[in-house]
Amino acid sequence: MVWVSSLRSVSNSRLPDRTCPSGSWVAVVKLVLSPEPPFSRLSGLTLASAAALEGLTQAASKLMINNGQTSWQFGVTVIASVLLTGSSRIQQLQVRADPDVLHPRVRRRFTTLPYAAIATTYLLLVWVLAKVGLNAHQWIVVAGAIASTTLVVGRQLVAFTDNTHLLDEVDTKVQELNQSLRERDLLATKLRHEAFHDPLTGLANRSMFNNRLQDALNRVGPATGHLTLMIVDLDDFKQVNDRYGHAAGDEVLVVTARRLRNCVREVDLVARLGGDEFAVLHEDLPDEAAQIAERIVEAIAQPFTVSAVTASVSASVGVVVAHGERRTSEQLMHAADTAMYAAKHSGKRGYHIV
Repeated sequence: MVWVSSLRSVSNSRLPDRTCPSGSWVAVVKLVLSPEPPFSRLSGLTLASAAALEGLTQAASKLMINNGQTSWQFGVTVIASVLLTGSSRIQQLQVRADPDVLHPRVRRRFTTLPYAAIATTYLLLVWVLAKVGLNAHQWIVVAGAIASTTLVVGRQLVAFTDNTHLLDEVDTKVQELNQSLRERDLLATKLRHEAFHDPLTGLANRSMFNNRLQDALNRVGPATGHLTLMIVDLDDFKQVNDRYGHAAGDEVLVVTARRLRNCVREVDLVARLGGDEFAVLHEDLPDEAAQIAERIVEAIAQPFTVSAVTASVSASVGVVVAHGERRTSEQLMHAADTAMYAAKHSGKRGYHIV
């Protein structure tokens, strides 16, 4: 076969004495002593197996070729390639199943590579000195140097370990503090929402409505737009509570809030002022007040299916339109309230505009 002939021709050439350059060994040692692994344990073992097989194959390649065992060399190379490919696939599947698989539970905050280099240097030194031959006094000096270096290195490792524990405690405290801050922010947001929203319907409450009304009045001037305020009061709502109970009455209020929101624009403010009284605030809507008020009256007049029963109420709407005249929020609320009572006195289920 062609590839067999090629391998035999390679066998006649001089093979290098070393199959792995020194730089590769440094990379391997650094990888082993790294504080964070670049791959999972199973993937690393598979990768190491592939490297070991390939290394053995390269080391024994000349012997295999000389003995005519090229098929074994080819087979082992294929197995090493399969293991190498499988290593990356294993890591991909593990990371997909658990993104934290590459993060060790106990993470070193320092590397032991320099100290491993010192130990290796001393071992080589002792080996070379043993070859040269030293007397007892010289060996005492060497042993003293090794002992003093060991004490210094040991003290540094102990200090690094203590620092690691302290940093871990600091990280834990920081995480607890961040969690407390998140809980505080969530609580503040919840309290702020509860302070300005009605707990039953989720609409703005009277406090928020008054603030928004005052802000809108500050923006309205002789030539800067119009403001429309509506007071919506449910007619005969007390009869629903008396006949079906307060739970059914609460359901009617919740459905009323939803219907009011559907009758106005998204930018308009709908609020529950208390009891069965609601308010709607429109800005820059001077010519559609009547249409919206009529839409609200018709929407509220639709039957309410609550607590397995059907209840009916109607709405009286008081409307006031501010055309740039200087009026306070109290004056506008009073005017809208007066218009609402005028609609009630006119027979309910209607609206009155002032």
